Amino acid sequence: MTNQQIFEFGMRIDKACDNQDVDKLKLIITEIENYILSPTVKQNALLHYFLANAWNGLREIKHKTDSTSIWDYEQKEIEQEIINLRKAKQDKEFSTLAQEYKLSILTNLANIMNHIGRSSYALSLYNQALTLNPNFLMARVNRGICLITYLNSDYDNGHKGVFGKMAYSDFKQAIELFDEHIKLYEFDKDYYISVQKLCFLKIEELKNYFSKDFFLLECDLDNFSLGRSKREKKYRKWSLDNTLFLNPINDIGSFNIASHDPLNLPSMIHEIKISFPKEITYFNQLKQEFIFYRSLFYENIEQEKVQNFFDKDTSIIDDYDYNLYNIDTEKIKLSFRGFYSLFDKISYFLNDYFELGIKPKKINFRTLWLTKKEKLNTDKFSNFENLALRGLYFISKDIFFYEKDETYIETLDPKAKEINKLRNHLEHNFISIKVLDTTKYNVPKDREEVFICIDDLEEKTKHLAQLAREAIIYLSFIVHNEEKKKDSTDTISIDLNIYNN
Repeated sequence: MTNQQIFEFGMRIDKACDNQDVDKLKLIITEIENYILSPTVKQNALLHYFLANAWNGLREIKHKTDSTSIWDYEQKEIEQEIINLRKAKQDKEFSTLAQEYKLSILTNLANIMNHIGRSSYALSLYNQALTLNPNFLMARVNRGICLITYLNSDYDNGHKGVFGKMAYSDFKQAIELFDEHIKLYEFDKDYYISVQKLCFLKIEELKNYFSKDFFLLECDLDNFSLGRSKREKKYRKWSLDNTLFLNPINDIGSFNIASHDPLNLPSMIHEIKISFPKEITYFNQLKQEFIFYRSLFYENIEQEKVQNFFDKDTSIIDDYDYNLYNIDTEKIKLSFRGFYSLFDKISYFLNDYFELGIKPKKINFRTLWLTKKEKLNTDKFSNFENLALRGLYFISKDIFFYEKDETYIETLDPKAKEINKLRNHLEHNFISIKVLDTTKYNVPKDREEVFICIDDLEEKTKHLAQLAREAIIYLSFIVHNEEKKKDSTDTISIDLNIYNN
């Protein structure tokens, strides 16, 4: 298949979208899917990109004709858009694509993630795109919009100020790029003029929300201490670089200002006759456990090992299979299992907070959302206008794989099945941790076993830790959104007192 044939798909999709032609888009989707299935076609990254664009077109047409569908949690168009953009991004050919396609894939994936409520993850994708090209206009504009979404979700006024300044800066920088883009893309002049007007509008909204003088104040995000000792500074820098602080500002970047864990629940409205809200206790435990598993993970990753006697002089038989047996390997296995366990605890929290009535023994991060028939519980979650809650639902589709559940057969993250398999073996079975990747070597059939290379285990544990952090942040945002809706009659406002460890 030639590049010209692939690019023709793009032109046909644009035309069908302009004409609101649903049938034409469905036809194009079928054609592209057939090409992808062909063993002779090698341009899968681009094909998945254009396939995602077609699904995006169907979604936008659907939402224009039926605006009530925007808040539906289950939307095939959204799922297919995410799946195909991720396949494009993860394809081995992605690195060889022209930069304009890399930027578009990253930005489009970020846009749909922000749309479904995963603003934290979206920011990481916008940051990747702007690292590739700081002058990529649409990443700059859409990151500004995403920052405003984050600003509206967070209860912390200090955080709102940082996100506001960053959004203001993005819109100002974008405005400086428009004249050049309008000259280069004359055929899209009207579109770019409309986006330029949007940037001016957002700037005025930010000035009204804060004040005109607010954006004149200097703010050095790195003018904060990382600690006293070299060891503490190293740990905090590692947590910042891997986006592992329970601090929304860490999603903007690795700035010193974000090198602590201030995230809590917002002030809550509570019925006078009821005891102190147990959700606060739950959140404290979630937060402390995450921090513990993070430190445990760090001790292995960054070689922060201390001389100990716990397994001194332990006799381990050499099995000649490159397996690791030591305390540090057990630490990373324990941190993986620990991060995974936090999702079920989040479910327990939400079951109590929303009074869903699920029996405690049956609560987990899958059953929270589903009926007994393994379908989305539309009575509880259909058209539920809480963006962070929807984001949390989509995280559940990123980490859980259940083969008997049709809605989870093609999960949104290809890593989901591997992570579930790894968790099950770490929790209930045996799994060998290898020094190196033995898949590169011939392993006799009588020696076949479940195993994972230590580097792969570390990478999957980091991925799981970042997802757990994202979920805990959304949990705080969910409560903030719901508390704003409450009637204060016969209630008391609980302003939370914070103490630091």
